[in-house]
Amino acid sequence: MAYGKTAEADFPPVLIVGREPNSSLAHEDRIGSYRLDRRGVMFYNMAYRLVGGSIEDGRRIWSECRRSEISPILFADVLPTCIPAGQVSKSGPRRDALAAVDGHIKRIFTKEIMHRVSLILLSGHERYPFNIASQAFANAAKDLGIPTHSIRFLCGNNIRAIELSLATSPRELLKSVVKMS
Repeated sequence: MAYGKTAEADFPPVLIVGREPNSSLAHEDRIGSYRLDRRGVMFYNMAYRLVGGSIEDGRRIWSECRRSEISPILFADVLPTCIPAGQVSKSGPRRDALAAVDGHIKRIFTKEIMHRVSLILLSGHERYPFNIASQAFANAAKDLGIPTHSIRFLCGNNIRAIELSLATSPRELLKSVVKMS
């Protein structure tokens, strides 16, 4: 998903890859858009905090993105199956989604915007089945020469550990992406 006019811009965005869409809607194979007024969604909040924190005045990132109608952040999911956020047991649908992961990842990497991505952050993929899907995602990124970095799941309790895990190289890439957008 890309915010506003980001897909038409010419800077190299960072792609943050979550787990699966938390929705009861059907998954769509397209570059969708997201709204910046979703401040109540922890994953989005933490993504903007992380990327915004790579620059001097990271708190301004929300207003700057709204003003320019572009964002340095793209979002994707490593699993293609939508699972409602309130669903109690997610392990079965997640495991079943593995059968469709290769096709899902191939479709993502055929999108024109992927040739501009400068860094991919794989968020919260430490355990099965995410680790298997994440490895396939990292392999596809490697084929295009896009660096990947695994981070913990983007939630408030993990943000400090995530910030510490970003070595100099990923942090410098984040800074350059934010400054270009």
